[in-house]
Amino acid sequence: SHDFRTPLTRLRLRVERLQPEQRDKAINDIEEMEALIQFTLDYARDNAESQKHEFLNCLELVNDMVGLVNTTDHLVEVDIPADLQINCHPLAMRRALTNLVNNALFYGVRVQVSAYKTESSVVIEVEDDGPGIPCEEKERVFTPFYRLEHSRNRDTGGAGLGLSISQMMIHSHGGQIYLLESNLGGLKAQVVLPVN
Repeated sequence: SHDFRTPLTRLRLRVERLQPEQRDKAINDIEEMEALIQFTLDYARDNAESQKHEFLNCLELVNDMVGLVNTTDHLVEVDIPADLQINCHPLAMRRALTNLVNNALFYGVRVQVSAYKTESSVVIEVEDDGPGIPCEEKERVFTPFYRLEHSRNRDTGGAGLGLSISQMMIHSHGGQIYLLESNLGGLKAQVVLPVN
């Protein structure tokens, strides 16, 4: 991490002296490189630990994760059976679900997290009442750095990595993630994990 970031820091200091138009483009490129480095390091770190799976209580995992985000502006509702267990790598699963919940909170006011078990899988769904995603964009949004909100402001559009990271983490568990229409009016992110 240090070896990657030191030359980028030097580069950022140099581009500060450029003309505004060139400087803004160069800084944007540097920020994308920094995000890609972090993305790669996160992947390597979580992938290296991917064998350390354990059974976790799904309700406790989700409650711990969303306990701090219920505010007067947002409401996260949780509907998960108290005895539902998932076999997962805790840090990777927490990262994947946190990204989905944060994404739902960014675009919606009401968010619902639910889960249930079938004969062959555990299904976790994160739904919101936001604007949703057009059908033709639902595959593209998993591409690293692809953002529906095309401004260069990361405060409004993010880096375009949240869904990519979630998909990667879910795939590392042998699962799948689908983007569907929610009954709340927005997006439903459906995670399907194999029972093992």
